[in-house]
Amino acid sequence: MILLKLKSIRIKDVKRLHNTSISFYDKMGDKVRNRTIIVGKNGSGKTTLLEVIYGIAYLLEKGVRGIQDGIQDEEIIDFFSPGATEACFEYPVLDGTNQLLVRTGKAFQAFDKGPAPAVQDDVNIAKGDYVGQDRMPDCLVSRTESGRKFLEKVQIAAAGLEDRTPIGNVLYFPTDRFAKFSGGSGELVNEKPEFRWCYRFNRDQDEWKGSLESFLVWLYFHDLQREKLGYPGSSKFEEFKAMINRFLEGKRITTVNTSFKVEVIESGTNRTYGLEALSSGEKQVILLLGEIYRYISVGSLILIDEPEIHLHPVWQRIFIATLTDLCEKYDAQLILTTQSPEIAKSVMSSEVISLDNLLDESEVSANE
Repeated sequence: MILLKLKSIRIKDVKRLHNTSISFYDKMGDKVRNRTIIVGKNGSGKTTLLEVIYGIAYLLEKGVRGIQDGIQDEEIIDFFSPGATEACFEYPVLDGTNQLLVRTGKAFQAFDKGPAPAVQDDVNIAKGDYVGQDRMPDCLVSRTESGRKFLEKVQIAAAGLEDRTPIGNVLYFPTDRFAKFSGGSGELVNEKPEFRWCYRFNRDQDEWKGSLESFLVWLYFHDLQREKLGYPGSSKFEEFKAMINRFLEGKRITTVNTSFKVEVIESGTNRTYGLEALSSGEKQVILLLGEIYRYISVGSLILIDEPEIHLHPVWQRIFIATLTDLCEKYDAQLILTTQSPEIAKSVMSSEVISLDNLLDESEVSANE
């Protein structure tokens, strides 16, 4: 099992980020931080940063096809022209830790003027002329044995070829989130989670099968079946329910009813209704925590762009605490962006990075 952690990232000429270096390493604790909060005003590049991290992971799985698809969709073209990125990951081995360096774009030229990389290039992903003198076509080149083995692990995991997942995954939640729960009846369908190396929330999920509520219904009956057969272990539906009920005032999630819908009961009146009747803030909490709970694995990297959307300041603090507990359980790394003072104040100052300050520093350096 590879517990991959993002140690640092360098970005050059990708949208607003012209020469930006960010470290996720805690020098005092001598380890990668489990939680990092990126703050900055609109236009500072917060979303670009998360897109770059997700894009690098996406390319590692998809290879040449990922480069072609990404450029066709105009999602990752800036990684190659005019931009470049360099991500340093680390993972534990028997005698300490190994580092894995992944570069995209102008991999051989972009960072020559900066400090030398800590390790040799392990994986180089290039496009056209940006491979240097070789002038190779679209390619994903593994430059070391550790890089080759890592790419093999990613491809094996993504293809579902191992019963036990050999590596953590990447879960990304952009700001374009719309929490939608349908009325009417549901149905019981197979929603057993499958490993996804790169998960990006899709707001256009309209069908019952594949929806979050369908997964919660499946989880409820899955737990009942395990209990009936005498399997050990606590109920995952009950665990999720307790996590969400921390946020619900005057109401609580109780069960799944005979219409195969998650049921909410109102305190005092005992009136029942479905998830579709909840407020936008309550739906956002269920959406984020539910999808993370659904796909998280040991060693996941979780990326969230502005989780404060629709959340009351008090809920923002509870959300960060709840998410932190979940990440600790799975040894997951959390990186999120925010404009919320409440979120920034809810963590240690050493876990907060101001992107505005980094941009100012890079502009001063460029003008010197």
